[in-house]
Order: sequence, then structure tokens, then C-alpha cells
Amino acid sequence: MTIGRIMQLGRLGKNCAPVSFSLGEQSLNCLSPEKRSFIFLIVLLHTFFFWLQGAVIWADASSYINISDALLTSQRGVGIITGEPLWWHNYVPLGLPLLWNALALLPVKLIWPCLAVGQHAIAASALVYCTRSFYSAWPSRWFAVAAVVLCLIPFYQSMHNALLTESLASSFLLISLGTSVGAINSRSMSARASVLFCICIFFATQLRSTVAVFCLGIAFATLIRQGRLLSGNLVAFSLVFIFGILLFPSIRALDGGEFIFPRLGPSKLWAGLYANPNPSPELTERFRSYQLPPSISAERLLKEGASFGDVTTIMRSWIDAGASNTEAIGKIEDMGRALIADGYRPRLNSIGYGLSSSGFNFYLLALPADYEIFRGFNGRKLFAHERNHYLYLSWVRPNVGAFDSQIAEFFEKDGKSELHRLFAASMKPYFRSQPTYLHFIMGLVAYIPLDLFFLLSLAASAVLLRKDVLLGSIFLGIPLINIYITGSSLFADVRYSYALLGTFLFSIATCVALLPLPPTPVLLQISAIVKRNFSFARKGGELQK
Repeated sequence: MTIGRIMQLGRLGKNCAPVSFSLGEQSLNCLSPEKRSFIFLIVLLHTFFFWLQGAVIWADASSYINISDALLTSQRGVGIITGEPLWWHNYVPLGLPLLWNALALLPVKLIWPCLAVGQHAIAASALVYCTRSFYSAWPSRWFAVAAVVLCLIPFYQSMHNALLTESLASSFLLISLGTSVGAINSRSMSARASVLFCICIFFATQLRSTVAVFCLGIAFATLIRQGRLLSGNLVAFSLVFIFGILLFPSIRALDGGEFIFPRLGPSKLWAGLYANPNPSPELTERFRSYQLPPSISAERLLKEGASFGDVTTIMRSWIDAGASNTEAIGKIEDMGRALIADGYRPRLNSIGYGLSSSGFNFYLLALPADYEIFRGFNGRKLFAHERNHYLYLSWVRPNVGAFDSQIAEFFEKDGKSELHRLFAASMKPYFRSQPTYLHFIMGLVAYIPLDLFFLLSLAASAVLLRKDVLLGSIFLGIPLINIYITGSSLFADVRYSYALLGTFLFSIATCVALLPLPPTPVLLQISAIVKRNFSFARKGGELQK
């Protein structure tokens, strides 16, 4: 079966013999994406979790507010041109800091409701749009089931109530996915689809660059499918991505600072010391050559690791000695790279971090008890840590007292700006202690491990490669790219898997919907795709019929 035949079956819709339920049509109207009852159900679930979870906080909001404060203050050099916010968070784009600056103009009591309602509304709209796009291509209620299951996951819902990038970034990813599937039966990229892809790519670059890579990849895959890879759209999407990535660094340079491409900076050394808890003796001599401050010896650094304060002290000593921000950041990243290149274990650990940041932690339980995958953590200890962190981010059984202490530490202590204190004042009234029976309901869903969705999605993507190689590649490529990027960043954080939740569930639903299609050899599909795209290139833009 050729790609053209697969697309024909997609156009025929019901000829794909989509999997359906045995229950009556009337009883499942709410699971038909074309019905208003489906929209009502999605909105109802979002409204329920908006009320149930209340305000959600995480310490990283403080980092975004640092940039917000730097953008507003008259002394804009701190955080934009130089200083700790620039060193640690130069990779943070403009999106969330600008959003907080806008929200700060509202009355205090309206800030969190406007933030949460806005993010829930965008998320619900993106989910409905994506679900209907899939349903239009392959009429199956499994897509509606995927959407409803996604809305029942407390982790998915909690981020819409927080000042973090996850909610909006994942919404733009779902819109990109829906736009791609919506173009599945088209032989050309419509103006509407092109604009939607450009919007998603640009705004994703201003929120989470990893998600922007996903959106760009989906846009490219859509062009490949249509046989229009070498087209003006390819250039347009690439330019939008590059412009978005370079926007904030360019603003820094124009404001009198250095042009610093988004990079990890001090985080590379800090995380590298955790990823390599047992460095080789050769590293000691190498670290001595970096002219560390007297208070921090190479031996202590490699034996005990480093706090954020230690790494900041190292950076500041180099800057005070005359190094530029770019030179100091490059130097400290070189130390981090040396730690990862020190044998095979740090490299294996970094792959493990990528798996953990993509929702898969079961591998940790298989590690030997004496294997230190993260400084101070064996596999089981890190598994428990990641599990507890996931439940915290899911906002299950929240402890208002614990939230108050986090607010005091990151947003209210001496030295914090007015914007930090405004954040605290706007969130505190909306912290909620949930009724016991709702604890139980939320716990049932939250205790379903993300590992299950990860494994089912990989299996579904493998099956889809035989049904539709490009669709399977999209669903398989997103978690693999996430594993690579987060592993290279040396961060093991389940929060980075948030944007993948929707793709996990829709890949599973798509696999079920396309099961009736006979498989086609992958090489035959790839051959047809190459022929279509090269034919298009030779004909100077005219798609071969």
C-alpha cells in the first residue's frame, strides 16, 4: 500500500473501519468530538480542576519573575546584561516574564483567576481542536477518549493553575499536531495551516524551546507528506523558529550587552557534578587549571559536588578577574562537559535522566542497589524522589503549610523584589485544601504511572510506522528528541514530560483507530515519500499528480 492509498482511505473516513464501542450511539454522544456535548465535557473537566486544585506554585516561577523584574526596572543591566539571572537563566525566553508583567497590572485578587482561566481556556480549545482534527481524518471515538483521559490526569490540569511555561507550550504543541493531521488529506499547505504553524512555532520558542523543536518537526513532516518539503513554507517555518530563538539574545545585544546564544551556563557544571559522583583522578588536575577561587578547591568540588552558591561564586570570581559573560559561561560549561566525558557512567546516567524527563522511571528499579545514578541517589531513591515530585506537581493532597514555606523562601524573604511579593500576595488567597473524598479520587488517577503511557505510546508508534511512516515518526520522534535534549541538559525532572502527555494518548488512540488498515513496508512508504518530494523539486514547485 502506498502513501497515496493511505491518504485515500483517510479521505474515505468510514472505509477505515474505525474501532467503535459496543454501547449505543445515544449513550456516547458526549464522546463524539463533533457534538457540542463533547466540548461541554472538556470545559466541565477543566472547570472542575480549576476549582479543585486552586493556585499551584513551584519554585521555578521565581526565576521567570527575576527576568520580569529585570525587564521593568530602570537598572536593566542586572538580569539582562549581567548578573546571576543572566548566568543561570540566559536560556529563559521572553514569553512568561512578559506575561507576568502584564498580569502585574491587574488588581491583586484578579491575577491568579485571570492566569488560570486563560490557560485553561487555551488548553481546552487546543484539545478540542486537536481531537476534532484527528476525528475528521479517522472517525473514531478513541480520540475523544484520549482527550477525556488527558483531562482526568491531575498533573495535566495542575499546570494550568500555575505560572509556568508547561500549560501554554503544551497547548501550542497540540495545535501543531491538530494542524498537521488536519492537512492529511490536502495536497497543499493552506494559508490557514501555514499561519497556525508559524504562530505555534514562534510562541513555543518564547515558552519552551524544546516544544518549539517539536512544533517545527511536525510542520516539516507535514510538508514532507504533501511532497512540498522544498517550498517557501520550509523557509518561512525555519525563519520563524530562528527569529524566535534569537529574539531575546538580540535584545540583550542591542541593549548594550553581549550576544549570548541560549545555553545552560552554570547549570552544566552543577548538574555535571551530580551526574558524575565518582570522577576520575585525572579531572582534579584539569579542574585546578580553571583558576577556581580560594574558597573552592578542585578536590572539594569533585568530592562533595557544588551548591548553586558555589557555582555562582566561581562565575563571579572570573567576571571580577576581567572575563566577559560569554567567556565565563563557556568556561564553566567546559567544566561540565569534562565531567560527562569522564568515562561511560556519566553518559549512561545522562540517558537515564532523559528517560526520567520523558515520563519513564521504571528503569531505575532495575539498577543495582550500589549504583549511584545521581550524587547521593541510587536507583530506588531517585525513583521515589521522582514519584513524590510527580505527585507534588499533580497537586494531590496539598499541604497549605508547605506552600506557605515555599512562598516565604522563594518569593517573600529579604531581598526579593516587589514583583516576587506581588506573586505571593496573588497566590496565597487561592491555595486550597481539598475534601478527603476528592483526595481519594485524585489519588487513584495520579497513581497511574506515566511509565504506562510512555510504554504504550512507544508500542503504538512502532505499529503506526507500518501504517503511516510519517505519523509514526512524529509520535516516536517527539519522546526520542525529548530524551536527547533533556539528557544532554543533565536534568532528571518529570515536569519536562508534561508536554508529551497529549502526544502519548493521541498516539495510542491513533494506533487503535488505524488498526484495520493493512500494513505497508516502511521502505516502500519512504520510497514513495522521497519520490513525491524529489518530483516536486524537479518540477519547480508543481506537485506531481
